Amino acid sequence: MRTLILAFLLCISSYVCAQTVDIDIFGNIQINNTINDNCDGQKKVIKKDIFGNVVIEENNGKKVTVIKKDIFGNTIVEDGSGRTINVFKTDIFGNQVIEDGQGNTVGKIKKDIFGNTIMEDGHGFTTLKIEKDIFGDTIISDGSGHKIRKIKRDIFGDRIIENENGKTIIRLKKDILGNYIAEDETGFKIRTLKKDIFNNYQIEDKYGQTIFDIKKDIFGKISVTDQNNKVVKEISKDIFNDIIYQDRVCNKHNIDAYLIDFAIQQIGI
Repeated sequence: MRTLILAFLLCISSYVCAQTVDIDIFGNIQINNTINDNCDGQKKVIKKDIFGNVVIEENNGKKVTVIKKDIFGNTIVEDGSGRTINVFKTDIFGNQVIEDGQGNTVGKIKKDIFGNTIMEDGHGFTTLKIEKDIFGDTIISDGSGHKIRKIKRDIFGDRIIENENGKTIIRLKKDILGNYIAEDETGFKIRTLKKDIFNNYQIEDKYGQTIFDIKKDIFGKISVTDQNNKVVKEISKDIFNDIIYQDRVCNKHNIDAYLIDFAIQQIGI
């Protein structure tokens, strides 16, 4: 549940989601969604070439993105033409430095002496700070030091996300059946993520109506269908163990998208 909350809480604010740095459902740091944020519904293939590079191709074999390591251990992200988009480096202080294709620093992710996570732009100005207070609550502040989100746990173990004024905007919890419940600021249930005996998941709206089904068939293919039985996402592996995916979920920063990705993570490819 921690990764689900981490991803959702950082993108529940449109301000945070507009930043250069994002955190996905798995807790991984992404830069501008360069690697995979395509919702055109076209099938893509993720595989490794003979050099161990990760290659993302369209269904017709055309390269879209290549992710590889250089001789210094830096991660290079290239487009389908071989043009460098971003370079991810680690400096002598252990900070992650993000460069564009021309070698200009466009961002940095680092820890301060107190263990707080600091995200900077290419000029060294802080754009986001994530820290813990004396109660263990997570505070997210903007570059000016103004609190924009607070995440805490109540006496029942529920996670509460507050806005800059300390008002609850969403509560994430588990019920006695192990279902994930999302409630709004008034305490009304807005989403439920349920798992059945076959390890498939359903997302229900506030009325208890299923709006998404996430299932894995006998061949290992994971399909996400909406309430009209339309496939909005598919992930599978071919005989070469390459990953094939198809995605029509365009809004990556709403609660449904995060619940879908969290369910897929739990099912496993």
